[in-house]
Amino acid sequence: MKPDRLENQPRSSQASWCRPSIGRRRQRPLAAVAMAAIGLLLCTADPIAAPIDLETRMRSLAQVTQVEAEYRETVELSLLDQPLESRGHLRYQAPDHLSKTSDRGDAVHIDGDRVEVIEGDSKAQFMISDQAALASVVLALRATFAGNLDRLRRHFELDYQPRTDSWTLALTPRERGIGNIVQTIRITGVENRIDRLEIVEGNGDRRSMRLSNQRLLACSGPDKDCRSTQ
Repeated sequence: MKPDRLENQPRSSQASWCRPSIGRRRQRPLAAVAMAAIGLLLCTADPIAAPIDLETRMRSLAQVTQVEAEYRETVELSLLDQPLESRGHLRYQAPDHLSKTSDRGDAVHIDGDRVEVIEGDSKAQFMISDQAALASVVLALRATFAGNLDRLRRHFELDYQPRTDSWTLALTPRERGIGNIVQTIRITGVENRIDRLEIVEGNGDRRSMRLSNQRLLACSGPDKDCRSTQ
């Protein structure tokens, strides 16, 4: 029996992934087709982008100075059999404005340390520093929107998980008293966009907010000289 010509070829020729072989009649047809398909896949596939580190991610978030989005909020309380849901609009304006208005007309407006809550015909105002749990959540969200990594590190233990198509940042309050009220804040996003906020409270209750139909802008001032960053 004559020796198979394929075995007499140099190993580098046998391992040529990028050029389908022609005339190798002694190879089994199925194996030949499979090898050719693998070669084409390896040679034409786009390279996978490396995940972005936390510092770079924060810089990309900092470029967005204004966010307008629709939200859907879900609250799971141990005392209730069914979760509570609400929808509305959320707005962030750098450096420290954050507002949430529900479809029913109820709203929360936060500017710096001042909070205004509107429920129906009633209004209430207080300082956010007087509400430790709320202050922790607002700090986490505003600092992430602003890409303020130093502030996040001062107040939270950070667990950043980058992926090729998304990222997750888990925040655990450093202050023990706050940690008993707010156990973990988890923020998930894509590129320079925050898509989801999840809060696990000390008693096990959970709150989550999904953002959609977002408008991300970089503005020189409030609603001035804005350009899209998407």
